[in-house]
Amino acid sequence: MFELPGGETNFPRAHGGPDLPNTQGNCGSRGLSVQPVKGKVIVFYSLKPDGSGDTYSLHSACPVKEGLKWAANKWVWNVNKGFIM
Repeated sequence: MFELPGGETNFPRAHGGPDLPNTQGNCGSRGLSVQPVKGKVIVFYSLKPDGSGDTYSLHSACPVKEGLKWAANKWVWNVNKGFIM
């Protein structure tokens, strides 16, 4: 197996990976790992069409091995959640 460069976003349950509560210890060895690319984003749904949670969206950040990794979250809702600003 090849060595990942670090900083990947790992989806351990993708492609039929095991349904384990904690997969951080083997980051990148299960499921799907997406390497960070400057100026690119990862967009994914965490809910199924019926509104229930999608367990395949479980994800974690693999350790950065060199340099920095910047991250930001943007939550998009299909219905008004009643937030007051």
